[in-house]
Amino acid sequence: IAEDAKSKVLLVPGVTEADVRIVWEPPWNQQMISEEGKMKLGLI
Repeated sequence: IAEDAKSKVLLVPGVTEADVRIVWEPPWNQQMISEEGKMKLGLI
């Protein structure tokens, strides 16, 4: 899963490197997304 995510992230224009880590603690939630990320995802 991590390698699949990394390969997709590296397809984004301007992205030259990516580090994908699978972690279980703390549980992920949308508050962890940066303001810029939220805007790009249409969450705000």
